[in-house]
Amino acid sequence: ATAACSSPAAEAETPQQALERRAHQLDVLAADRQDADAWEFYSQRCQAEIGDLDSYSAMLDMFFAGRTPDYQSATAIVDGSYGQVVSVDADPSAPPTSTQPRTWTLIDGEWRFDNC
Repeated sequence: ATAACSSPAAEAETPQQALERRAHQLDVLAADRQDADAWEFYSQRCQAEIGDLDSYSAMLDMFFAGRTPDYQSATAIVDGSYGQVVSVDADPSAPPTSTQPRTWTLIDGEWRFDNC
């Protein structure tokens, strides 16, 4: 048997790459209806505005009603601790608003969905 080669350590993500990764994770979690995990991506401000996890789940029920989300990727533009993200959803039933940029904010070193 041959030993597996270990690849060199990956370079640290750029802020843009980190935001794109986080945004895509949120899209997939929400689409898969892992509501509690997706909820954790939201800023405290958005969580307070939405109310609680039950309210968030109801919001997702409405957003995904009659849809089969198929998130392909997320593209971000970063300016300091502020970011704008556009997600690519291959679902033909995705609403026109799905292609609009959404706001994210870098809070305590972690990107948080802040579009509320």
